[in-house]
Amino acid sequence: MKFQVPSVKEKKHSKVQNPYIYVMLQGRIPFHVPEQVPWAEVAKMLSTKFAQMTGRGLTDQNLRYLANKLFNTTGQQDHSQTHVSWSQFNRVGYS
Repeated sequence: MKFQVPSVKEKKHSKVQNPYIYVMLQGRIPFHVPEQVPWAEVAKMLSTKFAQMTGRGLTDQNLRYLANKLFNTTGQQDHSQTHVSWSQFNRVGYS
């Protein structure tokens, strides 16, 4: 899998778009950014947004990879009940 290092312009764009994407979660109050949301909701929203842009959703393997990066874990852990904070979702420089 190939990864591209985002440019300064792309980083600025992602900072603008992250609040919009985060608030797209179903049942959220517009212009109110919740402190935490369940990973299952974030995963569904990311897959939906990816499908809108590419024509296909994220696979379970894709979502597991993203969850492992987000929560700094490895393997097949179930993160469906884990909550994602705004600061976790918006952090830059996932390793």
